[in-house]
Amino acid sequence: MNKHRTGATFLASRLFYGALFLPFLSVDLASEEAKNFSQAFENGSAHISFRYRYENVEQDNSLKDANASTLKTRLNFSTQTYNDVQAFVEVDDVSVIGADSYNDTHFHETNHSVVADPEGTDVNQVWLRFSGLEKNVVTVGRQRINFDNQRFIGGVGWRQNEQTYDALTLTNTAFSNVKARYVYMYNVNRIFGPGDGAQLADFETDSHLLNVSFDGWSSAKVSVYGYLMDVEDAHAFATETYGVRFNTHSKLSGGNKLLFTAELATQEDYGDYSDQTSFDANYYTLSGGLKTKSLSLTLGYEVLEGNGSASGESFRTPFATLHKFNGWADQFLGTPAAGLEDTYVNVSGNLGGFKLTAVYHDFSSEDGSDDYGSELDLAISRSLHPKVSALLKYADYSADGEASSVLGKVDTQKIWFMLSMKF
Repeated sequence: MNKHRTGATFLASRLFYGALFLPFLSVDLASEEAKNFSQAFENGSAHISFRYRYENVEQDNSLKDANASTLKTRLNFSTQTYNDVQAFVEVDDVSVIGADSYNDTHFHETNHSVVADPEGTDVNQVWLRFSGLEKNVVTVGRQRINFDNQRFIGGVGWRQNEQTYDALTLTNTAFSNVKARYVYMYNVNRIFGPGDGAQLADFETDSHLLNVSFDGWSSAKVSVYGYLMDVEDAHAFATETYGVRFNTHSKLSGGNKLLFTAELATQEDYGDYSDQTSFDANYYTLSGGLKTKSLSLTLGYEVLEGNGSASGESFRTPFATLHKFNGWADQFLGTPAAGLEDTYVNVSGNLGGFKLTAVYHDFSSEDGSDDYGSELDLAISRSLHPKVSALLKYADYSADGEASSVLGKVDTQKIWFMLSMKF
């Protein structure tokens, strides 16, 4: 992209080409069965979306403040199903359209704080899906995979370049209220692509993932899972994880609900790597709350175990949608050696057409009693139109205590403004 092109001119050009494409987006027949191969393409479904985001990062260190103004343009197309086969392709482009004084992880402006949104055009998804086997659906190719709340396997949809997976997925619904998904995953397309920078854009893997959920109760859902991940490009991420997750709610008068979530997982090293530290660690979380028509309050406690006297023995979640957990300032994308305890309060509600969210985190070590600091997260969003929405978001991490400085943590503030349009 031409770095000297003004942001307004570039955005206008994207909207112009999007407008040209709009007449072809009004027909959505991909869910129907085509009569022949040609009709499967002719009556396919196409969509285009834009997501503009400005991100500012200030840190109490020698790095300069980051200012990133980026636009993600997404175009996708799905065919109608023909002979029980459907095809899908999705292309993303991330471009700077204004301020670009940020470390994009591709050796650009490395004296600034990191905003992990490098420029580039990439095939985000491309897959074939076969539904001809009774109660079974097979998807092969590059695809989005989100398990449960994305604590272990997710798409990191917050970043401009989404994380997707090259995989074979088998989804089975043979038993009532049971959904079983098996995934053979052979490559992870990370948020740092396309192309390698300071971080690898891809991880080659030889991984087997199984997630089985049951939602036959009127107010509860349980999931059990086993994730065996052999990561050839990052041996420290080669782990086997087994766990169970339980969600339930109790109805109160006036449409109010009591909420409860519990999850427990155990993890150890996996694969035959001489440089891999043998370890075993646990993960557990409990949360409860109250949900009314206009307000939701949640109290939560999440623990990832570690060993403060031996590095490399902490619980890992490398393929999670990490931005959702342990604070929006992204200070704990990797678990510290001594583990992590996160005690948090989440309050959200609706007021005058706006959705408001406030989250407070208190961080400490799991092994020992070190203070890792605290964080306040705030967000306000609103739908401006059925196809347009806006978001303003803020994160303020305070690196309290000597332990946080030992980890290299410093006071960090982040601000985002985002405008999304989908057609």
